[in-house]
Amino acid sequence: MQALSQALSQPLFALVLLLVCLAPHTGLAAVSAQLSAQDIDELESVVLTIRASDTRNTEALDLAPLDKDFHVLGSNISSQYRFINGREQSWVDYQITLQPKRIGELTIPSIQVGRDRTPTLQLRVRRLSSAIRDEIDRMVFFTSSVSSDSTYVQAELVLTRRLYYSQGVQLYSDLPGPPELENAVVLTLGETTSGKVTQAGRPYGVIEQRYAIFPEASGTLVVPSVSITASVKLNENGRSSRKGVRVQTDEITVTIKPVPASYPADAPWLPATDVSVLQKLDAAQVTNVGDTLTHEFLVHIIGNVGSVAPPVALDLASQSFRQYPQSPVINDDTNGAQVVGARLQTTSIVPLIPGQLQIPAQTLYWWNTRTDTLEQAQTDAINFVVQGSAIAPASQQDAQLPETTPQIDRAAEGTESGPTLLERLSEPENLKRGGVLLLVMLIALLLWRYRARLAVPLKLLSRSDQDAVRLDVSDTPQFYRSAMHLLRPSWPQFRQTEVEASALLDQLGASLYGNDTTELTTAQKQSIKRAVQRHLANLKQRAAPPALPPLYRTEPYRTEP
Repeated sequence: MQALSQALSQPLFALVLLLVCLAPHTGLAAVSAQLSAQDIDELESVVLTIRASDTRNTEALDLAPLDKDFHVLGSNISSQYRFINGREQSWVDYQITLQPKRIGELTIPSIQVGRDRTPTLQLRVRRLSSAIRDEIDRMVFFTSSVSSDSTYVQAELVLTRRLYYSQGVQLYSDLPGPPELENAVVLTLGETTSGKVTQAGRPYGVIEQRYAIFPEASGTLVVPSVSITASVKLNENGRSSRKGVRVQTDEITVTIKPVPASYPADAPWLPATDVSVLQKLDAAQVTNVGDTLTHEFLVHIIGNVGSVAPPVALDLASQSFRQYPQSPVINDDTNGAQVVGARLQTTSIVPLIPGQLQIPAQTLYWWNTRTDTLEQAQTDAINFVVQGSAIAPASQQDAQLPETTPQIDRAAEGTESGPTLLERLSEPENLKRGGVLLLVMLIALLLWRYRARLAVPLKLLSRSDQDAVRLDVSDTPQFYRSAMHLLRPSWPQFRQTEVEASALLDQLGASLYGNDTTELTTAQKQSIKRAVQRHLANLKQRAAPPALPPLYRTEPYRTEP
């Protein structure tokens, strides 16, 4: 007792004893782990249960160490709390469903839970008999194929997935979506279809998915494998049981070739399986000088989108025609076995001179990916007859105007020295010329009055302002496609107002899809982005309705003194 009294008298011992007494009676959570089975077949799954005791706080577990030998099919978290006879109990259970990737002795690694780690566990995975394995492979299987093992950059590659399943198979997981590929654009072809087929005398249900892939860079394209989980009903030793299975497609590697050297250097790159062109002019049997004619040029593409079709400029002499191009209309049909694109370019044409006139033939180069050859799509020239008197172009009319306005001799009017002004205007030839001139002036007035409306389609006005802000200059192909998509309805106006930016866009398109290897800098792409934003803002401001006058009078009424 004397020794104990001396120890208690020591200051250090007293401090330690005080801290022990005041410390809360809580400890760190104890962590345990167990498996629902120690010995399973290769297609069976097992549940790993991790319990953290003396806690009600859940943790986000890092399950990456399990990916080496297992598929993580799902996880569930539950917590419990009890208070019995003055004693409380609490714990959190983590239930993780695992399916082994291989057979043999597998180790379930330690998992971090808070500050603790679970112990490692052992699992034995047995190999199924070859008869059972073959039977499962016949009951359900997943295939994947592409239209070609090699193709060209920007050409269409069709990916087809088919899932076959027989009677007694239950599908658990959803079908995988479109493949996520780098440097490629993926479009879904039609809807997911289902049907029935018979193979080797056995009926199957089949689910089919089709996708169109457009590679953006040459080299190697890897289409990753996808999987789906299901269960099959098997009979073993007179007993019926269900086993969970995972079926997956094979990984596919495709070679992407660059633009062939034999392709014309000055022609835009256009790969497809078939291309046809058509031009049409709605000229009447009797066409007069000054009439407005509508010219349509249609490019129909099988095996690619309509946006790859280049714009075709009509080579018309300015002394013979005036032309007013409209915004092109681009449509893509993805409901069939291939993408079918179309580009319709419409131009208003006004003939200025009479006689036999011609719209020249149009030629479009394209590469046939089916025969691996260079081909041409060509239209015939359009000839038509124009009647009436010639209308000089605006530049010539200005040159023919006298420098000073002639003075009229009032004293000579009404005398026999010459016809009066009214008589000269009443001459048939002058009446005809005046009528033609008046018609041309009326057309020009209407075009000038409504040009702002024609330049800003409703489709552009309804687009969100955020589209131009989200232009990502880091992804060059996506940046080019997004910019051209935004500018498509008002491309002619953009070329006139943003000359430098439109030239940079042409250079960017040539470097992506032509033989020009010059790349734009980030600063140049930022300049294009600012020009697109400025152009769209100007169009929206021009199309805004005029402000209404104030509803009520704002000035105070004045009273007479």
